[in-house]
Amino acid sequence: MNSLYKGGTYIGENLKNKLQYEASPNSNIEKLSATELKILKNISNNLNSSQIAETLFISKRTVEKHRSNIIKKLEIDATQQNALFVWLQQHPNIFNT
Repeated sequence: MNSLYKGGTYIGENLKNKLQYEASPNSNIEKLSATELKILKNISNNLNSSQIAETLFISKRTVEKHRSNIIKKLEIDATQQNALFVWLQQHPNIFNT
């Protein structure tokens, strides 16, 4: 909870347990919001933006904005094609499902 006071993001234990992710020290995963974590998890399950939007009851445009924010927060090179998917492949244990 101290991370909130420092301007960070707080992820409750219940959500952490549901998502079952492991943050590596250099991954910046702690910077992601709860919604961004849900979207990242759906991407790791090979869902596209339209499918994620349908699953989370939000617009495709909102999903794509979240994807963009995830890329920025994780400091991923966005010039690489499918950069987020490649990052997920490089971090195979991020979600233990």
